[in-house]
Amino acid sequence: MKKLTIAIQDNLTELISALEERGHATTSTKNGAKDATIHIISGIDMAYEEMQPIEYMGNAIIINAGHISNEKILDFIDQRSAITGFKIAVDDRLTSIKKALEDEGHAVYSTKTMEKDIRISIIKGFDMAYEEMQPIEYINDKAIVINASALSEDKIIDFIRKQPK
Repeated sequence: MKKLTIAIQDNLTELISALEERGHATTSTKNGAKDATIHIISGIDMAYEEMQPIEYMGNAIIINAGHISNEKILDFIDQRSAITGFKIAVDDRLTSIKKALEDEGHAVYSTKTMEKDIRISIIKGFDMAYEEMQPIEYINDKAIVINASALSEDKIIDFIRKQPK
């Protein structure tokens, strides 16, 4: 498991202790938390802010501790720290592919987010003839775009498994 840097509100002492016991670095949200990829806060009006208990915002994950149990937060962070695969952006309509990739240890994001360092993007609904696109396009030596409309789920998962780490 990789150790994460987590920004957390000072009053969430029980959660801070549990994260530090797991070996993660914690920093106060008051300090700007520039290196943190996960931010844990509480006291947010989710309806007003139109947010879920766990929100992906650009390169950061925001967890609203007031609307999710400490156990679920720790489980989520354990899963994130166990990621051993690629960063993959997946079209929101491809839920079964998303789940299969997460189960294999990949960090999966929505194609709607602006996540950095995405290795593979899986899209759906492009007209390949109009876009002059192959089912699998190599954008450069670091990025791959897969058109899920042209390949079966099994072929997509198998292709990703064969990619060098």
